[in-house]
Amino acid sequence: TPKPTATPKPTATPKPTATPKPSADNTQYENSVNGLVKCAQNQLGDPYILGDEGPDSFDCSGLVHYCLNKCGIKTSRRNAYTYSQNSKWKLVESVDDLKKGDLLFFKSDTSEKVNHTAIYIGNKKFIHASASKGQVVQSSFSSYWYRNFVCGRRVFD
Repeated sequence: TPKPTATPKPTATPKPTATPKPSADNTQYENSVNGLVKCAQNQLGDPYILGDEGPDSFDCSGLVHYCLNKCGIKTSRRNAYTYSQNSKWKLVESVDDLKKGDLLFFKSDTSEKVNHTAIYIGNKKFIHASASKGQVVQSSFSSYWYRNFVCGRRVFD
């Protein structure tokens, strides 16, 4: 008598793999204050990684460099201190004189030299890649930020 053959078990349909995010971000923003701010806002939540300049992770000056270039301000990648010295951009010496789209420069409590940069979005708020928070965040001026504000630079008149 022939032996019965085993019925094969059904195989599971493989799950589709996620489409990887493209490494080159071709998004361009308006060459304006609003374009700069919109670019910065679109990076909120991206990880902070020292030395990175996007499109998926940033350090503070990398974020500024990325956003400037994405809205048509071609500039070399620099650190926060070097950006703060750019005399092509109007110097803003007081927090009260800041305008939306200005670049902000800060020192820390332990250093007199500029070591952090951000993009001002108005109403005493700014966007920056924060090492302590581990990502790109929106912050408000607090006593720490007021105390350590060095200057601003106005890229757009």
